Amino acid sequence: MVQSVLEGAYVDGRNPRPCRDPHCGMGTLMSPMIGRGVKTFLLIAAPRTTVIRHWVQRRSVDLSAAVIDGVFPPRCAGCDRRGRWLCPDCEAAWEPFASPWCVRCGVPDHIACCCADMPETLHRARCLGPLDGWLHNAIVHLKYHGESARAGHLGDLLGRSMLNDSPLDVDGIVPVPLHPRRVRERGYNQAELLARRAATVSGVPLVQVLHRVRDTPRQVGSTLAQRQSNVAGAFRADARGCAGMRLLVVDDVLTTGATVASCADALRAAGATSVSVLTLGRQIGGTNADLTPPR
Repeated sequence: MVQSVLEGAYVDGRNPRPCRDPHCGMGTLMSPMIGRGVKTFLLIAAPRTTVIRHWVQRRSVDLSAAVIDGVFPPRCAGCDRRGRWLCPDCEAAWEPFASPWCVRCGVPDHIACCCADMPETLHRARCLGPLDGWLHNAIVHLKYHGESARAGHLGDLLGRSMLNDSPLDVDGIVPVPLHPRRVRERGYNQAELLARRAATVSGVPLVQVLHRVRDTPRQVGSTLAQRQSNVAGAFRADARGCAGMRLLVVDDVLTTGATVASCADALRAAGATSVSVLTLGRQIGGTNADLTPPR
């Protein structure tokens, strides 16, 4: 029974059929199964299914995090080891960005400065590290494999990076919005999950002032000119929540900067005094792989 439900709802992470709950990544066949007996059966029968983990987290609010982690243990994105989102070995091998770095583009001094590639509307940019290795895999799992639970750990890292970066003084955190159609397909907006957790950790409020008013094609594999054309005029900001604000746009990756530049244009037009960006991974000089959705 569980196998048939999982196959109908989520086929190897490639064929999502989300239910009506915009925050849930499960399929339509799962939505009526809310009884405790079904929950218990799924907990026992499908302990390795990340999608079931997400469903339980959304609907079994009485279950503690320890119980969920015990039945659906986190897995390291670098080596698939159980128990942690980032295992000690992969953490030791990871080389996140660290100071001394360029104050504006946030790239460490041992890497060529990227200020020339930054849009003029962006005040500062900060990223956890290059888009490769463990971090690349973690973003792919979060963005394309339905592993929304991974956003908690990644958002913690973003929030702590804000606390450790004194020049990055901001008044509000703004997630890059998805079009409603994409939210229905994916079940959630990964940038919003990251931004909410980063806001909790850093103490900087989340402000929902940015809206995507036009659906855009996927940016993966597109040139800079194509990306800029795709997102031109795709966002609108609320002047009431932007005027006089120093805002921080949060997203999962920074590649060409076309998307965050379009966000910054909308926010500045609505009265924001400055717009910076904070992401998990950054593509440096074409040396890291772009994110590719699973086939």
